[in-house]
Amino acid sequence: MSSESIKDNILFGSPFDEGRYQSTLEACALGPDLALFDGGDETEIGEKGVSLSGGQKARIALAHAVYARTQFVVLDDVLSAVDSHTAEHIVQRCLRGPLPKNRTVVLVTHHVDLVTSAAGWLVQLDEGQIKAQGTPQQLRESGAFLQKLESDAHNYAEQEAIDSSGTATNTKVEKEKKSTKKLVEDEARSIGSVTVEVYRTYISAGSYWLFGLLVLFLALGQTVQLLQKFWIKYWGESYNNRVKFSAFSRNWFDFGFPPPSHNVVPYLSVYLIIQTTISLISVLSQAPDIWATLRASRALYEKMLHSVMRSPSRFFDKTPSGRILNRFSQDIDTIDNGIQIFMVHALTQALTIIIAVGTIVYAVPYFIFPAILIAYLHVWLSGGYVSVSRNLRRIESTTRSPIVASFSELLAGIVTGEHWDYC
Repeated sequence: MSSESIKDNILFGSPFDEGRYQSTLEACALGPDLALFDGGDETEIGEKGVSLSGGQKARIALAHAVYARTQFVVLDDVLSAVDSHTAEHIVQRCLRGPLPKNRTVVLVTHHVDLVTSAAGWLVQLDEGQIKAQGTPQQLRESGAFLQKLESDAHNYAEQEAIDSSGTATNTKVEKEKKSTKKLVEDEARSIGSVTVEVYRTYISAGSYWLFGLLVLFLALGQTVQLLQKFWIKYWGESYNNRVKFSAFSRNWFDFGFPPPSHNVVPYLSVYLIIQTTISLISVLSQAPDIWATLRASRALYEKMLHSVMRSPSRFFDKTPSGRILNRFSQDIDTIDNGIQIFMVHALTQALTIIIAVGTIVYAVPYFIFPAILIAYLHVWLSGGYVSVSRNLRRIESTTRSPIVASFSELLAGIVTGEHWDYC
């Protein structure tokens, strides 16, 4: 059964025929059950029919089979889930009615006494072996076999009538109708910007120390890259002795090297040292990056698993398995491979902008005014894109769950689905 309405489960993609549909409901004794639901046949049954009793699920599955215009119908002990009165109703109105006319019906059942008069051929199975077969008349003439079989089936039917629950007869005495409140609620989706609490949860899961170390390495890397640019400038101006630095900069870059036209080795050596330092910092920054990602992913996964395992049974009735699978698969994959990459990229770009603007403002103080204007325009223009992009990602995440749920239901019923066209 799919997590849809009763009507959708009966039709199962077949064209809707009002007359045939109403005849199917009456033949399968579903009328009294539908009257208990305020939504009637539009009531959502939940994943695998969790909101229905065993008898109701059996009769909806039977209605699904007899409504379809297939040549062959295979019924697996459909009468065992209902009481004797409902079973007799199904045999007389459904199996012997007009719906299965000119169709081959294979019924597995213990209620031989009910179906003998309607059967054209009987087969007795015992531990997977055929013990006897033939028409009802042939088996009657063969001896006491059929009498004993019918006697056992009669006793079995009486016991089933005592133990069965959720049948059409029992549900008639219920005084209250079942609620039509939607069983499976729409998946919640956040609105607006990402809260600070979300960032705090992720960073704390990955360790504040590791993220602090990562920021430190990224800042050092950007600083050394700035130093590299200064050194290239110093190197180029040294060819014509045009090096111009402030008193503060001169203390740092006045190494007393000979002009590079005479000896370039000192300049090249310093450049190689700076480049090696940049590479080393880049490699070292990967350690806290990867470690924090693994810690955050594992911590959040364990927390989510702990919450799901301790959830009440009602949670699983209201939450499709596809939604849970989506959380444990795609969302965890995003944590593993997406969040940290974007976070490092954002930190790197932010530090690059801060250092670049700071350097320009240091050299040209009046640049602070256009820098403020540029920053304001950037925030204003990017705000629209970020808002749309964020909402699209949220919609993508929530709309993927029904697809995963449908795929799970398809896998669960693949045997039925692949043989449906052959019936």
